[in-house]
Amino acid sequence: MTSEYIKDQVDRLVICELEEANKKFPLFNSTHEGYAILKEEIEEAGDDLKRIELNLSQVWDCIKKNSVITYFQIDQIEAYAKHLACEALQVAAMARKYRDSAGRNTYE
Repeated sequence: MTSEYIKDQVDRLVICELEEANKKFPLFNSTHEGYAILKEEIEEAGDDLKRIELNLSQVWDCIKKNSVITYFQIDQIEAYAKHLACEALQVAAMARKYRDSAGRNTYE
């Protein structure tokens, strides 16, 4: 279970990510543009998750074969998990930007 402290920190990071994105690019010009950018970020996050799963599978293969684990895969899992966390922040920021671009400042 994620602590409230961590959730608050994530919210802050999403806002930081959104502010940086807004400095570089204006609000979305259309729902099509917003969708495309949001989809791209989600796909990038999915790619990182697939890399994590692949490395975990390699660890499991070593365990089943009683082979020596070099921990390279464990290091890769950590690195991809950190990258996935950044990608997830981008997804959240682009979702908020999508809503802001549509002029909706509150959730329905």
